[in-house]
Amino acid sequence: MNKRLSEQTPQPGYSSPGEPDRHPQPRGHALARAILLTLVLSLAPAGELLARSTAKGEVFEAEFLSTRPYQNPPQEARLTADFISPDGRTNRVHGFWLGGLRWAVRFSPDQLGHWTYTTECSDSRNAGLHRQSGALLCRVQSLRTDLQHHGRLAVSRDGRTFQHTDGTPFFWTADTVWDGPRQATRQEWSEYAKVRSQQGFNVALCRVAPGTDNRGRSAYSGWKRIELHPGMLQTFDERVTWLANSDMVSAIAPLWEIGVRDEDLLPEDQVIVLLRQLVGRWDARPVAWVIAFEADTAGRRAARWRRIGRSVFDGYAHAPVILSCGSSHWALKEFARESWVDALAVQSGNDVSEEATLWLARGPLATLWMHEPARPLLNLRGAGEADLAPDGRRVATAQTLEALARSLFVAPPAGLCYQSRAVAAWDAALDTNTVAVTGEAMSEWRKSLHLPGAARVGQIRHFMEETAFHELLPASYLLAPIPQNQAAPRPLSALASPRRDQALFFVPEGATLSLRAHALRSGLEPTFFSLRTGLRSPSEPLTADNILTFSPPDAGDWLLRLAPATE
Repeated sequence: MNKRLSEQTPQPGYSSPGEPDRHPQPRGHALARAILLTLVLSLAPAGELLARSTAKGEVFEAEFLSTRPYQNPPQEARLTADFISPDGRTNRVHGFWLGGLRWAVRFSPDQLGHWTYTTECSDSRNAGLHRQSGALLCRVQSLRTDLQHHGRLAVSRDGRTFQHTDGTPFFWTADTVWDGPRQATRQEWSEYAKVRSQQGFNVALCRVAPGTDNRGRSAYSGWKRIELHPGMLQTFDERVTWLANSDMVSAIAPLWEIGVRDEDLLPEDQVIVLLRQLVGRWDARPVAWVIAFEADTAGRRAARWRRIGRSVFDGYAHAPVILSCGSSHWALKEFARESWVDALAVQSGNDVSEEATLWLARGPLATLWMHEPARPLLNLRGAGEADLAPDGRRVATAQTLEALARSLFVAPPAGLCYQSRAVAAWDAALDTNTVAVTGEAMSEWRKSLHLPGAARVGQIRHFMEETAFHELLPASYLLAPIPQNQAAPRPLSALASPRRDQALFFVPEGATLSLRAHALRSGLEPTFFSLRTGLRSPSEPLTADNILTFSPPDAGDWLLRLAPATE
């Protein structure tokens, strides 16, 4: 007896989580729909009668009922499913426990046509989970968001940046909201997603564990043998879906192990159980996975995560996996040949001193990009706007933007990761100083949503997308040497395409930009972008002795783009 309970596919136009139904159905609608469905099925080809229609870019879900009760289901059974594409490709995914006797698999088809799937359960005696089969028909392309139109997040063919699955470049523009999905109410999360999407962010960095949600629930309890809590995970389901409806990728850190002592680490086998369940739940959504841990000099933690990563991701269809080793960035090289690792990240932190700027320019990002295989590189944790620097002073907006911009020039520019402390920690404390301005005491997270740097980050994204960022590589050879009798300004930085028909420069406040004229193609149009105001200005260089000199039109830090003139 087939124990599959249901196959569910959210349809275009369905209400977002927490929203009222915008399309109430009239009485008798269900009967009319059933009659219409019967007529449609009677006209369908015989091989498609059992296939549930799913839009390309949407999530297909099949639910199953276990015939065997388990005391701790994720520990006692493991569910996987193989989805076979119309052209014969196999996509293996993890199944997951919904609660009680209910299990499910989720999958997002990337090809139009007829798909089939078959499940496998580690407990072969469980007739409800083992060898269940079905079909789905991917008929149309969903066009509601860019993520559905162009496809989910992937790594570019050259391995240096991100793109959509259809090849459209994706400039990673992330906001750090680690605790937000767990702590926010539905109304608060709706506000967050709306504001950040309007500001131009397309990624939200989220953390599942450790920590509790706004009802005191955690993702799991226990240590040697954990128990998952489906209620909290279902809340996270909703938050991930909400971000997707706002055209944002959820970059999920399933388990944060930076700053955790050895004796407090979750046992390796339990990490595998947890990650398989979380990947099964959310990998069909627009997500990325952030694996964050601190390495040790003996190499034990790195070896531990190599084993975990292979157990969870190797051989499975999965969203991009981003590896961060915190301050032990040297350990990233130990994962160079791990096929499940798709991108690498460092964390420079809140230090905005000259020494920190020099470290960023000469540190791991500046060397890792030249290693093979190529991977996108990110600064996962830069100078947080309005956070405290190591010297106790607040990080100014200009310092945050300068640090973000500089991180783009030390390696092929894959993207930016912005942070403000109150949003990242979802600080709900009320600031009564806002009463005089807004008429109410605002929470710290809500007030910090509108810091000036956040709006500028989205503008940087659009400027980068117009600059063919995915073709750029570090290009210090374009910079003219500084005369010996001239004091060296704060360092300039350069990127250029291999054809030298696109170039981008960082010009710090008080500096001018001098370029070797012969090193670039002729006829390129210069455009300045102000990190301080977001305004753009055309520019004309001074030419002397085969040197092009550009002067910013105003104070502050600037980006300069040289690109073919647009008609």
